[in-house]
Amino acid sequence: MKKLTAQLTPQLTAQQVISAARQYVGLKYRTQGRDVVGESAGLDCGGLLVVVCKELSITDSDLSGYSNSPDGATFEKLLQTDLDEVTPKEDVRLADILAMNYGEGVQHIAIVSAINKEANRYTVIHAKRPRGSFGSTDKGVIEQYLHGYDLRAWSKTFRIKGIEN
Repeated sequence: MKKLTAQLTPQLTAQQVISAARQYVGLKYRTQGRDVVGESAGLDCGGLLVVVCKELSITDSDLSGYSNSPDGATFEKLLQTDLDEVTPKEDVRLADILAMNYGEGVQHIAIVSAINKEANRYTVIHAKRPRGSFGSTDKGVIEQYLHGYDLRAWSKTFRIKGIEN
């Protein structure tokens, strides 16, 4: 796999990444989902990132090899293979990828769509299933403030190299 880099698409902006992700809001949740049309349409958090990156010609790589409840080490390794890690977290920018650790390493990711640093408020687009409901389809791709459990679980920030803000 190659690093996710916007160099394949000249002058790709954060807003283009956000717009591409936002068009999938409302699509149902499906574990390992990569389909956006038809009866099998549905995405998980990794699938959302993969579909957006393929649509924008950032990469044709896939984050695969994780289960319903991703092994944190496996999922994090996949992210580190394709993305640049950003530290400190305060340097987060639009279109960055936030990684959540629910106690067993990184198990969920979300794309930053708005930032209000003064209020410590981050809006994200992600594919979410209700906690504890494996295989459920009643959440799906949503855009919401990162709050509560997810805000506390935010452990790392990753970036697609070369995106202009």
